[in-house]
Amino acid sequence: MGETPNLRQNPEEKCKMFAKVVEQFTELPRPIVTILAENKGADYKLKKENGYFKLPNGDFYPHNLFGAIQSLTSHSGDDMEEAIIRAAFKDISKFTLKPKLVVELLSDGVQSVKNAQMVIDKIQFQISASPIMENLEQSWKNMSSSIHDNYPGTLLCVQRVFERKKIYTMENLPQTKKDIVSLMKEIPANNVVPQLLEQALGIEVPKLNISLVTGQCYNIINDCTVPITIFKLETNYTLSPIGYLMPSDIKCELNPEIKDICEFFRSNAEYIASRLKDLNVAGNINVNNHLFNVTARVGGDYNVISTNVDCNKFTKFAALREYRQFRLTLVNDVDLSQEFTAAVDNLPTFALKKLESVNKFKAFFQRFGTHVVTSCFGGGAMEFAVSVENKETLKSIEDIRRFASQLRADFGNVFGLGIDSTYTGGYQNESRTNLSGTSYNATLKGGDMTYHIRNLTQLSSDKASEHIEKWVQSLSVQPLMLNTNMHLMPLSYYARKHNPNAGQQIDLASQELFKDNLKYVPVSTRTPPRPKPPHHPL
Repeated sequence: MGETPNLRQNPEEKCKMFAKVVEQFTELPRPIVTILAENKGADYKLKKENGYFKLPNGDFYPHNLFGAIQSLTSHSGDDMEEAIIRAAFKDISKFTLKPKLVVELLSDGVQSVKNAQMVIDKIQFQISASPIMENLEQSWKNMSSSIHDNYPGTLLCVQRVFERKKIYTMENLPQTKKDIVSLMKEIPANNVVPQLLEQALGIEVPKLNISLVTGQCYNIINDCTVPITIFKLETNYTLSPIGYLMPSDIKCELNPEIKDICEFFRSNAEYIASRLKDLNVAGNINVNNHLFNVTARVGGDYNVISTNVDCNKFTKFAALREYRQFRLTLVNDVDLSQEFTAAVDNLPTFALKKLESVNKFKAFFQRFGTHVVTSCFGGGAMEFAVSVENKETLKSIEDIRRFASQLRADFGNVFGLGIDSTYTGGYQNESRTNLSGTSYNATLKGGDMTYHIRNLTQLSSDKASEHIEKWVQSLSVQPLMLNTNMHLMPLSYYARKHNPNAGQQIDLASQELFKDNLKYVPVSTRTPPRPKPPHHPL
């Protein structure tokens, strides 16, 4: 599918080719995967795990189909086709179930179906007899009958992965954390796989030993996390789609996405309003109160620029490119910790004119913050810092926005990066930027520290592009939790579940002490973002 440059660069042509294949094999011009989901998922009353249908053979649909297609496209070097496949499988909720809709497939006698069956027969393979397969089979037999009943097909699923990777002896087993995690990502996640691998082969699946942020408290006034949680998180761990063990109270979903962020504001008030929206919070904070920590987030992707920039010798700003790999979300109805419920019960009625009451609420907010992080992204980021000598063309915020968009396109050419059209806005078709009088550097956040060099601009274009590609590949093993597009819930929401009156007092104290008027925005009611074109896998 990717033999010509034209096909690699034009997704519309590829989509038309996919449509022709669908029309050839079915009587309805819709993606084959959608037809299967609509006809079979509900009719056969398949159970769901982690958002995937669990098939009788232990595979997880459409995870197994996605993995197979992704493997074929990535190994063939067809970047555009892989990007289309990733976009198609990005949101499992789009696989709607319509059991009343019946679409007949073509009969076995049709030549195109015969040809397809011949291909399928050739790619199927048997499980080879080997010490590894024997150990897996013996350990599976030793497991309880309830595990066999609840997780049928797990053994075969694991054996298939080992067969495909040609892991036949103990010497072939992955030894490093990186290799183990890479292997785990090939196997559909369930609770039995880690136990089976440890008993049969001595493979211990690692935990993701970084602060997961999700479930932690957050101080929205200081715009930072607080190293404490109000929940009694489970000590049980489950295998996640990224190959690590995760606490069972935190759901992990693959979310491959590239996000370019560079915003400019005329005032701190504009910045605060934008940042609150980014945190999924509606309302406002009184800027004149000087409580909101404006400097906490300025830089990286937010830039507050004074209106008289032409009076300064240089204008400095920053931009961010996030490589999102997954999203962590706190599951519903997690038990509150005894520490938090005791602190809530100890709160008095709030009275602004009573010093003792005010001090108790201040201590409460100092300890637990104001909100809880219920969801955030994990991955890595590339940070750009730019200093440009002011010119006649840079006299307003709009001038700087235009310049930044054009400059970012130039960076894309230098580092071999794809450009997000939502970032470049309406400026991407304008002439290229004159880089005279402009200095910049680029640094990497997250991933393997080996790739963290002082400044990527010191490398040639080819070497920088290769360096970035290797760094991106390391993000799945050594991710960083990102602090953009997080979801927050107010502490009072959880306090009300335990003590309704205390929750009301927390809201009142927040309004009086911080001069804020904030509300949580339910994720389901927010306006969905405009769809973006597929990105280069980088």
